[in-house]
Amino acid sequence: VGPYLGHWAADYFGLGSQFDLAWGIGRWVGAGLLVMLVWAICYKFLPNTDAPFRIFTPGAAIGVLLWLGLSALFGLYLSHFNSYEATYGALGGAIIFLLWLWLSGIALLFGAEVNEVLDDMHRAERARIESGDVASPGLLAADRGLPGRRDGSGRDQRPAAGH
Repeated sequence: VGPYLGHWAADYFGLGSQFDLAWGIGRWVGAGLLVMLVWAICYKFLPNTDAPFRIFTPGAAIGVLLWLGLSALFGLYLSHFNSYEATYGALGGAIIFLLWLWLSGIALLFGAEVNEVLDDMHRAERARIESGDVASPGLLAADRGLPGRRDGSGRDQRPAAGH
């Protein structure tokens, strides 16, 4: 409906070809932002975690970009190689829609996996820092709960035993 609505608005209000171009770009950006919001809700409430609600996560951004790319490529495929309706008749539209939903689900799950992998990496890094196994750049010994302080060489300056 987007292209038809954009052409109708441009013709009816006399907005010209620049509006058509802006409408074409704006509807993809709007769709991406709307999908990112919906996927953020899914990423918050569907898994069994206590993750905070964040709209802009790396997985959501990657998933939405993947979804936009898959949708554009699928639309290109359908415009040039579509024979579903000739083969399947009236069910062709349903098959096309279900295939697009499947591609959208793949993008949604890929974004969720990216978020989960990044969360696991951050959790492991926090556990290493808290246990004192790995010194993080810029993290003081007092911040890690260790006695002593750090000097410029990166070694802990611990007080001598008995002092």
